[in-house]
Amino acid sequence: MNKNITKYDDEIDLFAVLEILWNGKWLISSSVLIATLFAFVYSQSSQTTQPIYNATIFYDANNFICGSKQDCIKLPLNGLVGSGWTLDKGNSKLSLSTTTPLDVTEYEAQFELANKTITDNIYTHAKTEVSFVDAELPEYLYDSEYYFGLTMKHKKVISFIDAGQSAITFVSASVSKIPSKSKVLRNLTISAIFGGLISSFLVLIRSAYLKRKEQLTKT
Repeated sequence: MNKNITKYDDEIDLFAVLEILWNGKWLISSSVLIATLFAFVYSQSSQTTQPIYNATIFYDANNFICGSKQDCIKLPLNGLVGSGWTLDKGNSKLSLSTTTPLDVTEYEAQFELANKTITDNIYTHAKTEVSFVDAELPEYLYDSEYYFGLTMKHKKVISFIDAGQSAITFVSASVSKIPSKSKVLRNLTISAIFGGLISSFLVLIRSAYLKRKEQLTKT
């Protein structure tokens, strides 16, 4: 009997939680309002009115060199292009938010350098793999299907790169200014949500404290 009571007491009553939050609605509402006002004032300050630009570049991956999963692209691009860039592999796009944008041609030069480095690394890796197989595999297996399976993929990559192909082809680059209104709205939304979460947590903590204090008083 005692075990059943304990189990029931430990369960979370959703309606009780909602009732506690409803009872603390004025505190939560006030916190949301204060957080939103603070975010609005902060957004209008001289430090945050500086315009933000979004640099975007679209690319096509060479699946013959990188493979259909494009595993050769993600980590090298993030590391080579620099911090702050985000890679959207699904849309074959890289983007960067900055207050000090470079000229489009400078971004294109950065990505072409990254492309060359990635392609060179893939080429070196393919050469190494073929050389390793040639060194380790017995000569009588060189004309076998087994040797063909081990080296053909790497030899294709080598031939494509020797023919002048690269791992990535960059299609277009652009730099556009992000409207200030969207930035302010984003800051207000995030602040309102954050203020609501913090105040709701405090309301629940306060209720638990009062409930515990009442239980101790009764005992």
